[in-house]
Amino acid sequence: MFCPRGSAPHGNRGSVEPVTGLGHARVIEVEPGATGRIAPACHRSPLLLAALLAASPAQARPGHPSVAFFYGKSVPVAELSHFDWVVVEPGHLDARGLVDLQRAGVEVFGYLSLGEAAPGEVDPGWVLGRNAAWGTVILNPASPGWRQRVLDRADALWERGYRGLFLDTLDSHVSALRGEEARRAAGAALAGLVRALHDRHPGLKLFFNRGFEILDQVGRLACGLAAESLYFGWDAAAKRYVEVPQADREWLVGRLRSVADRFRIPVVVVDYLPPARRGAAREAARRIEAMGFTPWISTSSLDVLGVGSVEVIPRRALLLYDGAEAPDLAQAPIHRLAALPVESLGYAVDYLDVRRGLPQEPLAGRYAGIVTWFTDDDLPQALGYPEWLGRQMEAGVRVAMFGRPGFAASKSFLARLGLAAAPAAPPPVRIARRDSLVGFEAEPEPRHRSLLAWHAAAPEVTVHLRLEDGRGQPIDPVVTAPWGGLAFTPYLLEPGYQGRQRWIVDPLAFLEAALALPPAPALDLTTENGARLMVVVADAGGLGRPAGERDANAAEGALRGLLRTLPVPTTVAVSPGELRARRGGRAGTNPAARALLALPGVEAAVR
Repeated sequence: MFCPRGSAPHGNRGSVEPVTGLGHARVIEVEPGATGRIAPACHRSPLLLAALLAASPAQARPGHPSVAFFYGKSVPVAELSHFDWVVVEPGHLDARGLVDLQRAGVEVFGYLSLGEAAPGEVDPGWVLGRNAAWGTVILNPASPGWRQRVLDRADALWERGYRGLFLDTLDSHVSALRGEEARRAAGAALAGLVRALHDRHPGLKLFFNRGFEILDQVGRLACGLAAESLYFGWDAAAKRYVEVPQADREWLVGRLRSVADRFRIPVVVVDYLPPARRGAAREAARRIEAMGFTPWISTSSLDVLGVGSVEVIPRRALLLYDGAEAPDLAQAPIHRLAALPVESLGYAVDYLDVRRGLPQEPLAGRYAGIVTWFTDDDLPQALGYPEWLGRQMEAGVRVAMFGRPGFAASKSFLARLGLAAAPAAPPPVRIARRDSLVGFEAEPEPRHRSLLAWHAAAPEVTVHLRLEDGRGQPIDPVVTAPWGGLAFTPYLLEPGYQGRQRWIVDPLAFLEAALALPPAPALDLTTENGARLMVVVADAGGLGRPAGERDANAAEGALRGLLRTLPVPTTVAVSPGELRARRGGRAGTNPAARALLALPGVEAAVR
C-alpha cells in the first residue's frame, strides 16, 4: 500500500528523459529544533521560474502519462511540475503549491486511504483486524461511521481544490477476513464506497492502488491503476529493501496487462530502492517502461524525487556555511568565492547556515550536491553535523568541501571517506606530485601552516595534490572520491595584495569531478539569446589626431591591428568633432577614421 509517512496507514510502497531547471539563489533557514522544515527567505524570480517550467520533458506517449509520487513534508513543486500526474499527501502541500502544480498542467491526486487507519483515529467498532507490519488497523468498508469519515475527507479535499484522489488500501480487507463470502461482502461494500465517492463528486478522477478484487464492479470509474513491487519492494516487517521473487513478478505482470487491455487506462508500477542505488532505479524504470507500464522508483517512504519515465535532473546545489564565522553572508567565502563557479556550471544555489539547524528531509534527487566552506573546525558537537553529513553521503548526495571540514573528524569518519590522518606533519613539506586540477591561477608553494595531515587510504580516492612532510609521510589536501571531494587550505587559494585572491585549485574542474556533474545545458541570462559576446571599448578621442604626427592615431592602430585581421562586429562610439582633424586651422576629414567606419563589421555610434 502507498501510505504517506506521518499519516495512517504507512505503505509499501524508462527510458529516462532528463529535465533541467534553473532558479535564483535563495537563503534557506531551518528553524532550530524543527524537523524537516525548510523555508526560503525570498521568493523565486518569476522570470527564472518561467525558465524552469519551460524546460519541459519530452511528450509522454498517449495513455502513458509521466507519474510521480511524493509524500515528503517539503514538496518540491517546481520539480514536480514536469510530470503529468503527481500523487501527494495533502497535509504536506499548501494551497499555493497545489495551484502552481495545476497551473503547470499537472493532475494532482490527493492520497486517501479507504481500508486502513491509525488505531487511535477510529472507533474500535469499525475495525476488522490489524496490519502489524505497519502498526495500523484494517477497517470494515461496510461500517457507516468509517464510510462517512472517508466521504467527509473527500469533501474536504474537493473544497481545497483537489480534482483527483489516489485511493489506497483497496485490498486490505482480504488479509483480515477468512472465508470467501465474508471477503465478497466486504468487497461489495468497498465498491459501494467508491461509487459513493464518484456520485458525490463526479468531477473527481479516481486513481486506484490495486483493488483487483473490485474491478469488476467499479473498474470503469478508475482513471488509472497503480501497483507496487514488480522488481524491488519494501519488507515493512524487516525494514529492508528486497528483490521480488520471479513467481510474484509474473503473477503481477499478468494482472496489470489484463487491467490495461480491459479498461484502457494507464497502469503505473512503483518499485522501492534506497536513494544511493539510483543507477539500479534507472534500469528498473527502463524495464518497467519496456513492458508498457509507467514506472516510478523511489524510497519506501516516497519522500525523495525518484526516477520514472521522466527523471528531473537536480539543478540546485546546497551551499553550507557557519554563521559564527561569517555573520554576513555577503562576506562569507561560500558566497564570495564558491557560488560563482557553481552558478557558472549552470546550478542555482541555496545557502544554509548550519548553526540554525540541518534539514531533516532527504536531499537526494533535489540537489546536485552539497558544497561546504568553513574556515575553522569549531562546529558544536551538539549540532550533529558529521553524522548528518555522513547520512547524506550514504544516500548518494555528493559533497565538495572547501577550506576546512568544519569539525574534528574521527578516525571512523575518515575511514568512510577512504582517508586517514597521520600525526601532526613536521616541516618542511614538499610537493610530491600534482595534476592539471592544481595550478589554475596560481602555482602551489610549499606551506605548512593550517595543514591537515589527511591522506588517501583507499584506491578509489583520486589524489590531485600530494605533499610529503619532513618524515616522508603523505599529505593530500586536494582529492576527489565517490562521495565527493575536498580542497583544503592552504592549497586552495593564493592570498594577494589588498585581499585579492587567486585560485590554486581549478574550482570548475574540481566541482565537476567532486559532484560528478553530468554535461548539461547551462542557461546564460546575461545576453539576449545566450550567445557569448565580445565587447570592446576603445578610446575614440584618438581619432582626431592628425595622421602625420609621429605616432599612429587610435583609428590607424585599430584598423591595422585588429579589425582588418579579425572581423568581429564592432560599434565605435564617436562624437562628430572626433571625425574631423584640424590642418592649418581648417577642418578636414580624417582618412583613417573614414577607413575605420567603412569596414563592413563596424557601426558608428555618434555621441
